[in-house]
Amino acid sequence: MKLLIRLLASVVVVNPVPALAVTSTASAEPRPDNPFDQEFVTTESRTVRCIVEPGRVLCSGSFANAPIGCGGPSVCDPDDPTKDPANAVWIEAEGGGLQWNTSNMQSTGYAESKYDLVLTYGQVFNLKGWTVEPSSVGTRFTNDRTGHGMFVSRQGVTSDASPAAPENVDVCAAATGEALLAALKSSPDYRRVAYPTGFGHIQCSPPFALGATEGTVQSSGVLFRRDGSRWTVLDVGSAIDCAQYGVTADDALEGCVV
Repeated sequence: MKLLIRLLASVVVVNPVPALAVTSTASAEPRPDNPFDQEFVTTESRTVRCIVEPGRVLCSGSFANAPIGCGGPSVCDPDDPTKDPANAVWIEAEGGGLQWNTSNMQSTGYAESKYDLVLTYGQVFNLKGWTVEPSSVGTRFTNDRTGHGMFVSRQGVTSDASPAAPENVDVCAAATGEALLAALKSSPDYRRVAYPTGFGHIQCSPPFALGATEGTVQSSGVLFRRDGSRWTVLDVGSAIDCAQYGVTADDALEGCVV
């Protein structure tokens, strides 16, 4: 909750931005000075607006895979689907997956959108320790130090993680129903599989695991990958195209198309 309050405060309070190594034509006009270490940016399509900070990136817009269960300026509660869909998503430089909530960015003073740095398609921006790569299909934010980041598009937001150093843990032993369900609940795909209560049959072939959901009218497969000390949801469905994620026939995961 403290992190959420801090994030919302950063949306509402004022910020000066140092000069950047990008062309001056990228922003509409010089932004008034502010005392915070942030950069406000907007996509060339003007449909997504983001705040880039050394420790995180937060973006606001209408995203196809935004989870429901969000009410007011609070974290999302996926167990309450009666609330509004999220319109803000952020990723921490240290990783931890996507985080969602509902919030409105400040739009007056230094934060007026007319001062935003426009992310021109095809140009690479280096902002606050992040590499930003905009294109017509979406914008990728990658932290230069950790490799963590996210790909932001109105069609959906996904998290990225650099390959983590192997840890001294049995990957398959870590593929418990509780661990996989916790990873699924932190993913937008939790809604896509109708809020399951657990996993039944779990298959594992390091670094992948495939679980069959329980507690729903129809069971669905969920493909996971172990990234360091956490599980990442890769895809869901009854016949997942697992080959695109590096799964091979040797992994013998039933329900995967390879």
